[in-house]
This record gives sequence, C-alpha cells and structure tokens, in this order.
Amino acid sequence: MNHLFNIFFKSNRFLIIKKNILYSILLKIVSLFLFFAIPKLILLNVNAEHYGLFIFIISLGAIFSLLDLGIGNSLRNKITILKSLNKKKEIVKFITCSNFFLITISLICLLLLIFFWQNLKWGFLINNLSDAPKNINFIINTFIFYSIFSIFLKNINFILLSLHKSYLVDLIDVASKLFFFILLLTFYLLNINIELFLLIKIQIFSFLTIFIFSNFLFYKFSKIKFKIKFFSFSNLLKILNNGFSFFLMQISSLILLFSDKILISKLFISSEITNYFLTSQIYIFLIMFFNFLNIPLWSSFTEAFSKKDFNWIISAIFIEILILFVLILLALTIYNYSYQILNMWVGDKIVFDKSLSFAWMIFVLLRCCNIILTNFLNGAGILKFQVYLSLFTVLLNIPLSIYFAINLGFGPKGILFGSIVCVGFTLIFKIFFTLKSLILIKN
Repeated sequence: MNHLFNIFFKSNRFLIIKKNILYSILLKIVSLFLFFAIPKLILLNVNAEHYGLFIFIISLGAIFSLLDLGIGNSLRNKITILKSLNKKKEIVKFITCSNFFLITISLICLLLLIFFWQNLKWGFLINNLSDAPKNINFIINTFIFYSIFSIFLKNINFILLSLHKSYLVDLIDVASKLFFFILLLTFYLLNINIELFLLIKIQIFSFLTIFIFSNFLFYKFSKIKFKIKFFSFSNLLKILNNGFSFFLMQISSLILLFSDKILISKLFISSEITNYFLTSQIYIFLIMFFNFLNIPLWSSFTEAFSKKDFNWIISAIFIEILILFVLILLALTIYNYSYQILNMWVGDKIVFDKSLSFAWMIFVLLRCCNIILTNFLNGAGILKFQVYLSLFTVLLNIPLSIYFAINLGFGPKGILFGSIVCVGFTLIFKIFFTLKSLILIKN
C-alpha cells in the first residue's frame, strides 16, 4: 500500500493535480453555497410548479448542447497528448479546427431552429400545462437557442482541462452561478415579480455574459490564438474520429440523467419534478465533490496511458477508491438526516419521501463509482465498448423506468429505480474492461 501511495504522491502528475485542487478549493466552497442558495432563492419567487418547469427547460436545453458532436472531449485528449510532446503549433491547429467546426454547426442548427420556430410545440413532453405560461413554447425555444449558440463558447472548458487548468473551468462555473444569484437576489430585494420567462432570461444573460468574457480574455492573453489559416480537414477528421464516440456516450449519459425529469413532467404533475429534483440536490453535491477531485485526473490518465505508466494508473485508481469509502459514510449520514436537511432548506415546498431519498443515495454512489472508471477509460481513449454499452442502457432505461413507475406503481421514484439498474449494469462492464486494459498495459 505504501508503494502505491509513493508512486501517486511523488509524481509530477500529482503536483499538477494538487495545484488545480488547491486553486479550486475556495471556488468549490462558493459553488457549494450557491448550489443550495439558488434553489431556495428561486422558490421565494416562483411556485413549485413553475420551478419544476424551469428544471425541465434547463434539462431540455442541456440535450441540445450536445450538438458539439463530442468535439470537446476528443479535443481534450488530443491536446493533452500534444502538450506532453511540446507540440504547440499542432495544438493551435486543432483548436482552430474545432472552433471553426463548432461555429459552423451552431449556425446551421440556429437557422433550422428559427425556420421551425412556430411549428415546435413542447406540450407533448409536459403532462399538465394548466399552470404553465401561455408562451411556454416561446420560452423553451428561447432557451434552446441559447444552448445551441453557446456551444462554441463552452469549448473553452475542454481546452482549459486539456491544458491542466481545471481550476479556471471552476472559476468560470462559479462566476456564472454567482452572477445569476446576484441578479436573482437584486430582483427579490427590489420586490420585482419574477415569472418563469424572466427567470430563464436571467439564467441566459448571466451565463452567456461570463462565457463571452472568458473567451475574450483567453484568446486575447493566452499564447494560443484562433488562427483560421491553420484550419485543415485532415485535423478536423482526426478530432471527429473519436468525437463521434464521445458524442454518442454524451447523448446516452444525458438521456440517462435528464430523461427522468422529462418522464416525470409527462407522466406526473410539474410539482413532482420539484420534489424529485430537490431531494436529489442533498446528495448531488457528493458527485460535485468527487468530480472536483477527479477532473484533473482525466488528462493525467491520458498522458500516463500514452506513456504506458501502469504503476501510476493503478495507484491513482486505488487512491480514488479510498476516497469513495469516505463518500459512502457521508452519504449514509445524509440519508439518516435527509428529512431534517430538506425541511431546514426548503421547508414545506416539497413532500418528503424517505424511499426516494434512499434511491438517490444509491444512485449517487453508483455514479461516483462510474466516475472513477469512466475517467480512466475516456482518458485512455478506450471508447468503442463504452459506445455500445451506452446505447444499450439508453434503450433499456426509459422503458424500464416507465415499468417501475407505472406498471409496478412506484410513482416518480420508480423512474430513478430504472436509472439505478442501468448505472449498476454499466459499472459491472466498466470494471471488467478497466481490469482488461490494465493487464494489457502491464504486459
């Protein structure tokens, strides 16, 4: 065991990881405050039904943000390898190709959205529209427009991650949420009535402002410049090659994570989304914390795998498993006091369901297990089996969730039971392929 600790903690990769984590600690404290403060502040302005619609719209917009076709994650792996080889000019070429392609894709999708704007009716995804604003389709289309428009702007996150600057990604995220919170608080203190559409506009304005400003600063002051003369179709194809695999996995992951809210909005009343979502929030911060520790590891795994550094990879996974045991203890503590936590946080805004709380605890812990293995497999570029696995679980998840929710009568929490089965299924296969990949490296 001491040998594994020494390999991990005495490596240059750990110094980079430690730097990112130390810089991000203060940001994560602010992020955690905003994580709990924003829903509370929103519920002071809108009712549970409209908050449920807000969550539904955000989830729908997240699906359209996947139109980057996996370019970001593919670029992240490519730049990490090029950086380890000190090929700066090649890095600029790949960034140019990805940005040019994402701008083109965004413009095409925006034109299609504008063309079909009046024909898009989202009522079929929502069960109860009696309390929804009359312009609900316009509101949803507006947020989808923003989601597509910001695809190019958000590519900066993947570039920063590949350059081992995950703390700057955290800074952008926290700045966006803090600006959103400040605007919400200002409207509340001025006693200005915040309806659903205004809430969506505040969300769009705050996040869009920070991303535009971040891109401006990065390309103005960094050594990496966006130069159109470096564009080439050969480099674009290299990114798209793995990008499509990441795209399919992203779609599968997002459907697994967000289809539950869409299914609840279709099968049950909007307030059930609020119950479901807020119960999840007391556990989701565990994933935030675990991701916080794991985000710098993806690029480190990419470099270690390219150099066949078997011992470092084993030691890193071992350290992650030890941290996971600490998370399990925290999750059990949260479950035991989940009613008290929710009551203190949002009061009577939701109806507490202890079995739903338990299901969320299991789901979050399974997700954390998956993060360990997915980070390694994605960083190592082991994608083919993950694509097949992701597509299978997507096909399984929705009918299974409906079966638990409707046929077995579990209600909204039954949808989560379906997701738990799917995440558990993928975990088994990822363990097998991780072990297989490590054995191949060693030999």
